[in-house]
Order: sequence, then C-alpha cells, then structure tokens
Amino acid sequence: MIHRAVAPKGAKRGWVLDADLKSAFDKIDHKFLLERLGTFPAREQVRAWLKAGVVDKGRYSPTEEGTPQGGVISPLLLNIALLGMEEAAGVKYNPDGHVRPGCPAVIVYADDFVALCHSRQQAEAIQGKLSIWLKERGLSLNREKTRIGRVSDGFDFLSFNIRRYRTSQGGKALTRPSRDAMKKIRRRLADELRDMRGASTAEVIYKLNPVIRGPGELLPVRGVHEILPGAGQLPVAAALQVGSPQAPQEEPEMGHRPLLRPVQPAQAQQVGLRRPGNRRLPPQVRLDEDRPARAGPGQVLAL
Repeated sequence: MIHRAVAPKGAKRGWVLDADLKSAFDKIDHKFLLERLGTFPAREQVRAWLKAGVVDKGRYSPTEEGTPQGGVISPLLLNIALLGMEEAAGVKYNPDGHVRPGCPAVIVYADDFVALCHSRQQAEAIQGKLSIWLKERGLSLNREKTRIGRVSDGFDFLSFNIRRYRTSQGGKALTRPSRDAMKKIRRRLADELRDMRGASTAEVIYKLNPVIRGPGELLPVRGVHEILPGAGQLPVAAALQVGSPQAPQEEPEMGHRPLLRPVQPAQAQQVGLRRPGNRRLPPQVRLDEDRPARAGPGQVLAL
C-alpha cells in the first residue's frame, strides 16, 4: 500500500506522518472495547480474558487495562479498538477502492501506522485529530517515535526504509532494510560468534547446523569450512576439520551363508549396427525343438 501511494509517476503525497502508539497493548480501555463488541455472543468470554490477569515467571499481575502483548487474541482486539482510524484521519475511497485525490493514505499494522499526506499542514492536522480520537480509546501517540517528514528523506516502517528519490524522469521509490534492522542482525551474529569462542569443534558444528541433534551423530566429513560475517568490518573465518572418512568395519559372522553373492562384471563387447536391408534373424536364433507348434486341432506341425 505504501509503494502504491509513493511509487507512481507524479505521486502527490510527499509528506509522511510516521506514528507509533505508546504502550498500545497495555493501555487499551476495557470498557470501550467491550462496548465496541456490542451483542457479540462471546462478549462475556472476552471480558473474562481481559480481567483474568497474567502470570509471568510465577508472579501474578492483575490486568485492569490493556491486553497481553503476544497473546493470541490481542492483535484482533487491537484492530477492533483501532477500527475507524482512516475515517478519523479523513481518508475517503472511490468506488474502485483507490483513495480519492487530495485525501491522505493511512496504512496501519498493529501499533504502527503511517499517514501519507500532500503537505506538512495536512500531516499536522491529522496528528491533532488522531490524538483526540485515540484518547477516547485509552491510547496515545508516542511523541518520541512520532515525526513528520518528507518521503524524499525516507522513513522506517516494519524494519524497512522507504524513500522516494528524485530522478530525471520524476522519481523512483525504493524499499530496503532499515539501519536499525541491520544493527540488530549484526548484534545477534556477534552474540552467536561470542558464544562459539572456546567451544569444541563438535559444539560449533552443532550450532551451525541445528539439523544434527548431537555430537554423536556427526558424519565423517573432510575439510568443512564456514565463513561467518562478524560484527566488525572484516569477516571472521572459522575453518573446521571434522576427521576423515574411515573404512567400514567387517560384520561379524552370523553362522549362515550371505544372501548376496559377488557378481563378476560382464566383458564389454563391440556393438555393431544392423543395416536396414538385413531383416533376417541371425542363425543362432532357433525355435525350441522340444515344443512342437500346433497348426490346428489334431494336427502337429513337423519342424
């Protein structure tokens, strides 16, 4: 949806309200949420879920507001609470499903959303409207993570960076992994390499290949090399030697003859081509003399 709004040639929405809800799952108003459910048959069951509390590491915590982040039903309940955000921001659609010209485009995913606007004044107006609209639901914008900027300067959404570049042909929109996402990946790889230092070869192989369940199941491999990108600029090379193939040991005698016998390979013979005109069978092919062929009832054909 973001790409459809900023990528076309001559796109008019050049400003973005990059917003984040402050403790969205923890601050949902139970009363407002139950009112939105109306006469839903499982309304009382949802009420019991909301008031049940949370047990974390053996400690019980009551839940007077909000819904546990990570709970199976929590994303659905948040969507119910945020239903109508586009209308509150002033988004209107044509019969074909496209946003009308002049209106902002709002894209929501869980507690993150962006509003693509035509001007900075429009983005500021939407921010003020949504602040009042969210307050009725017990929610608020995270001031530290909410900003207004140009699409040409780029903005992050769901670990990706979206930016529209100016070109001679008008512009080009690119979506790439964000810097914060790449930092998290490098930090995770650095932690994994730090855990591998000082470990035995079998333990390192086990961590690199989780399919192998234990050191006792390692296959005799010669010269296993893995290149692991480290946290710094230079890659960290880990050359791992895991033994060499060994000849299988002879099976003990079982007191009976083996089922399989050694077979001598057949000698290769020269294969010739048969001419199309030679349709006769070779002289070595003969009918079985022990099986007389009957020509008819009561008659035997002599060969």
